Parts: sequence; structure tokens; C-alpha cells
Amino acid sequence: MLFRLPSFSRTLAIGLSIVVFSLVNHPLNSFTARVKQRIKVFTIPTKNKQQWNYHNCRQENAKERVNLLLSMVESDVFSTKIITCSTTKELVRAVSTIVKPGHRVAELGSQLREVSTTICESLLQNTTNVDRLNSQQSSAILVDVKRKFPKSGELEGRTSAMRQSSEAGVDFFPSVSQFIEINQLGNWRKAFFQEKSSVGSTPIYDVLVVDINSIVGNDLEWTALSIIQDFEALNQQSSKSSLIVMIKSDALHKFSKRIVHGVRWVNQQGRNIAIGPPYIVATTGVQQYRSSIPFTVKPDDAILEVGCHFGTTTALLQKASPEGYCLGVDVGKKIIQEANKKYPNIFFRVGDAWRTAGLLRIQQEFYRENPSIKNQKIGFDIVYIDVGGLSGSDGLLEAISLISSIRYALEPRCIVIKSLCMQRLSSTLIPYWQAQKLMVKSK
Repeated sequence: MLFRLPSFSRTLAIGLSIVVFSLVNHPLNSFTARVKQRIKVFTIPTKNKQQWNYHNCRQENAKERVNLLLSMVESDVFSTKIITCSTTKELVRAVSTIVKPGHRVAELGSQLREVSTTICESLLQNTTNVDRLNSQQSSAILVDVKRKFPKSGELEGRTSAMRQSSEAGVDFFPSVSQFIEINQLGNWRKAFFQEKSSVGSTPIYDVLVVDINSIVGNDLEWTALSIIQDFEALNQQSSKSSLIVMIKSDALHKFSKRIVHGVRWVNQQGRNIAIGPPYIVATTGVQQYRSSIPFTVKPDDAILEVGCHFGTTTALLQKASPEGYCLGVDVGKKIIQEANKKYPNIFFRVGDAWRTAGLLRIQQEFYRENPSIKNQKIGFDIVYIDVGGLSGSDGLLEAISLISSIRYALEPRCIVIKSLCMQRLSSTLIPYWQAQKLMVKSK
């Protein structure tokens, strides 16, 4: 005889079964499974050549977890890499090393000179004449603005490295390349993507080469960075491939040597940085933000925290600089009132991070109220930034704008910012010399 549940219990059991079935078959579960599978496949090389997988990531030893995270930062194979070059010579060397037969290359700012030639020669490397005629994979789209060419002999030295009027319409490596002229820089999207939208999920381009200087006559590093971001979004990358960008920009090259991932900064204890101050340390999360303090602050530093909130980090900074001082600034009046109640011995004021002149006036007010301060310098040694809207993955250009204004107005030795988008940028930008070392090691 079969046991029968009461009608209410049967209804409840059937309902629970439906819920369980729905949860098991929910798309989010398949997504989670794909993510876990991707993590399982993703192995991280360490010093002892050990292979780490998803389950190995659950290490109990704190030092091993830090080393593992540092390895993830160094390899970071899933993100676009931007190799910054300060000169044309470095850009040519980078192109000759990275571009291979089968790649699809986009060049913005093409002058049909050394860089363009190296791109096409690298695509044709080790191929026969028949292969050159039949190859459908290797290709280069070379884009530049229409130019007004100087008269013959005029400014010859300056224009010798640029495309000449006699080269208009001339075939340039026709088997692998196509040269396109645009009316203005903003038309680059149409040149690269108007006839490429049917490719689907497969990446349209493998490599992007950028030289904005040759187009506008100036090193507009943040304009170039925004173009790279838009290009990556339009490129419709699949999960198995990543875009490699090579850019000639002396300003971005210097910036890439200054910005440091927060984990690397702590691991190296604030040392062994390639270029002098100001250093820019990109952190995420409150714990990582505060863990940088012992490796950043000196006992007599003048420190400013913008976006201090209730002053907890400001108090830690003040404690790390007993012979100096730390000021806390936030835009919220009520927040500053609470901070003053919580830490009455620390100087808090209402202020806007972007109004750097106002930050200097707050410092002068602090000096007037504390005349015993010996080192009444103008500006700060260290600036910590925790501004709302910049902590997440959005707001990259705004974060860079804020860092630039604080860097030039306050002249700090080091800027520490809590920002996911800046930390991602620190893993994305690679100075040419560092990329060269990595390429040598990989051979």
C-alpha cells in the first residue's frame, strides 16, 4: 500500500520540486558553471612552475594567497594589453616582435613609413608568393586623415617621416593591406568597422597600432586611451582572445611607468619602481587601500585624504606620520561633523577633490590654527583618494583627470587611489621595456 500525503502536503511537495528544478536549470547556474570551468582551465605560472587551478586557489596561508594574486596580476591573460612606446623606433621593434602571419592589424595614424612597412612585412614573413596572393587571414587596415601637403622642399626635414602627396593612391603592400583616408580623427570607427560587422563573435582585429601624434600634431594621451577603449568595445572579442595594442605616446609611456597595482606595491614594499615620483598606487577595497599605508607614509609626511568619510583611514594615516600631519576632506557637511566628533584631534574640513586651490586653502587654514607645525610646505607629500563614483569599474577618465590635477597642483610624492578602473588600467598598461623583458622570457 502506497503512502499518500495529505492534499496540502502534496501541493507543497510539488511546488518545492518545481522550484528546485527551476533553480538547477536556471541560466545563471550554467553561467556559473562556465565561469568555474574557465577558472579551472586558467593556470597561473609561479616561481616553482607549479600549476594552480580553481581548487588550489583556496589556500589557507596568507603569503601564498598574496603570491597567487600577484601572479594573477602579472599574467592577467584575459584583458587587453597596451604596450606604450616613447619613440617610433620602439614602436617598430614592438610591431616586429608581436605581429605575426595570420594576424589582422589596424593602424591609426599610418604614414606608410617604418611602422606600416614593418606591419606588412611581419604579416608576409615566411610566406611564398602563392600564399601572399591567396592569404585571406593576414590583413592590415591602415588609416590616416587627409592632409594638406607642403610645397616641394618646404619643411623637408620635418615632413620626411610623413606620407607625401606623391604617395596618394599608390598601392602599399596590396596583397595584405588597405589604406583608407578619413576627413577627421573622429571618423576612425567607420574606417575600421563599417565593412566588418558580419564577423560575429570572432575578433575582427588581433592588433591595434596607434600614433595620434602623427594625426593631430600633439601627444593627446587620454584621447588615445578613449579611442582604444571604444575600439576594444567595437571589436567584439570572444572570451578566448585578447586585443594587443601598441601606441606611440611619450606621455602615456611615462604614466605607465608611474602607475602601480596595489598588490605589487605592497609586495615590493614601495620599492623597485622604474621611474621616480610621483607614484600612483591603484587599490581596490578598503583593506587593500589601508594596507598600502606602511609602505607609503614616512613619519614626517604631510598627508591629505580626499573622500575621508568618517575619518577611519585618516586616523590611520595620522598615526603613521607622528611627526607630520594628515588632513581629511569630504564634500558632505554631515560626514565632516561626524568625523570631527569621532576624531577631535584630526583636522577635517568640507572640500571638493577637483577644486585643488580650495584644498591648498584648507592647508593654509590648518597652518594658521597650528603654528607649531615646523614644515609648513605648500602642497602634500602623500594624497589618498577615496571618492564616490571612482571606486568601481566606471569613471576611468574622470579618475585620471583627478589624479592629474592633484599631481600638478599639490605635487605629492605618491598618490594612492581606491579605484577598480585604475587598478585594471595598471594591469593593462605595459611600458615597452617591460614588454620586451616578458617577450624574451617567453621565448
